[in-house]
Amino acid sequence: MKTSRRLSRIIILLLSVVTAVSCEQQIPETPAEELTPQEGANIYGKVMCGDRPLKNVSVSDGVTVVRTGNDGVYNIKSAKENGYVFISIPSGYTMAEASLPSAGFWKGLKTKSATPERVDFSLVQEDQAQSTMIVMGDIQIFSEKSVAEFNDTFIREINKYLPSINMWPVYGLTLGDMTWDWYWYHGDMIGITNYILTMRKLNGLRVFNTVGNHDNDMQFDSLSEFQATGEDRTCMDAYRSKLGPTCFSYNISGVHFVSLDDVITTNKGDITSKDSRGNMRGVTKYDMQWLKEDLSYVSEDTPVIVSIHIPLFNFRGKPQKGNTDSVNASVEEITAPFKKFKNVLFISGHTHYLYNIENYDVSGLKVTEWNSGAISGNFWVPALKGLNLCTDGTPGGYRILTFQNRRYTSRYKAIGKNSDYMFRAYDRNQMNLTTSKITGEIVGEDKNNYVYINVWDYKPSWRITVKEQMADGSEKNLTAVKVETYDPLFTLMYEKSLTDSGPQLSGTIFRVQASSPTTTLVIEVKDEYANSSKEVMKRPKEFSLNTYTTEMAE
Repeated sequence: MKTSRRLSRIIILLLSVVTAVSCEQQIPETPAEELTPQEGANIYGKVMCGDRPLKNVSVSDGVTVVRTGNDGVYNIKSAKENGYVFISIPSGYTMAEASLPSAGFWKGLKTKSATPERVDFSLVQEDQAQSTMIVMGDIQIFSEKSVAEFNDTFIREINKYLPSINMWPVYGLTLGDMTWDWYWYHGDMIGITNYILTMRKLNGLRVFNTVGNHDNDMQFDSLSEFQATGEDRTCMDAYRSKLGPTCFSYNISGVHFVSLDDVITTNKGDITSKDSRGNMRGVTKYDMQWLKEDLSYVSEDTPVIVSIHIPLFNFRGKPQKGNTDSVNASVEEITAPFKKFKNVLFISGHTHYLYNIENYDVSGLKVTEWNSGAISGNFWVPALKGLNLCTDGTPGGYRILTFQNRRYTSRYKAIGKNSDYMFRAYDRNQMNLTTSKITGEIVGEDKNNYVYINVWDYKPSWRITVKEQMADGSEKNLTAVKVETYDPLFTLMYEKSLTDSGPQLSGTIFRVQASSPTTTLVIEVKDEYANSSKEVMKRPKEFSLNTYTTEMAE
């Protein structure tokens, strides 16, 4: 397989070390001047860049959003329920101080609501003419073995680039389930603190986190709390104390990012039973209030990227139905606040597979969602066997977003594979999965000369071309037909265990039929950015774990 030169350059440069450009003056060493809060305000302060106040910066307690004035001052009247205050970092700036991997945009509150509290924020300027975001779905570390695998694969790969490149800023964005709630209290007891310590091994990468269902504390009866109040606040106290807001926004390279908590946790508070845990998709009324206020300050021509955990759509491109009437649960309700914007992208995780929904009409709003696969693949089980795979056969990996002039490009990068690894091809004649409990087209012997191609990040704008090299030297064009089936390699590897999920139907597998079992196929996939990937598939092609473990390895 071969990629374009342009893609290679992007991958090589994508992980630059950030060099911040100072404001006109450095952060002053003199104490801040006295500041009196407005009447009724109990959180107040200034947002500064060096000695220069920053106006029109959004500041929030997670419910109410206010803006700084010309003097950089803000005032909030707050119940202090969330225990923090944060800013929406403006484009062209980064925080002057941050405890990595946190991006440093929030600060914990120290007093109760009756006591006014001053909280200041300091920023420095940053050249964001071009920037990169590493999007990480479902890291899901839960054991010493999974932490070691994460270190040896993903962190090693990212750190290979970070020290040596210094051309544009790079950030990280998680899509939830960085941890696994059950294993906070069982097994090796890996929790949020372990996640933070592990992520600090990424050399200087500033990370924005999205909360997932497995990042909530299962020892609390959040089901009763939700039924009584419409909120599931208590089970997120541990997360908030260490990782901060569960709903927040920030701006990079002219793009407005929203990290939205779309998980309603319905745990029953029994840490001895896995059946005590539960969740459903929805946005609480307070989070929806915050979202509407946040977006009210964003112009309609600004590109918006929303990170959520539970997807809006399933892999067939159908909206996931909300399962409660008491919160904003349906696709229509969750997307309604974004109707004024011309360019909205949702990026989700949760499924442990990969699919893209393009321009789905939701009450007049064209919604695009990229469900972005998982760093952990199928909960690290295939990875520990030598080949990290998601449940639809997608290789465990991450999405790379590159921004320039308020436009962005995207690419899914398989961990440990070359940057142009965009598909995997199977010779159906060589398969015999009769021992599998999975039903479908890949089970049993078949000598009809079919070849299956899993194009995991496929979008309708992509081109798949297959040419069969005939015995007389001519080429025959084969038509790739989309089929809904299971990925053969994942099915081959799958063995039921306590921590993994079984094979899932894939919406990105295509099938062609060759003329004979021995002809060579030239398969090429080209994405919307003209990046290409090619395989000259000599047949018969052995169907084995070793064939694909070594394929396209870096």
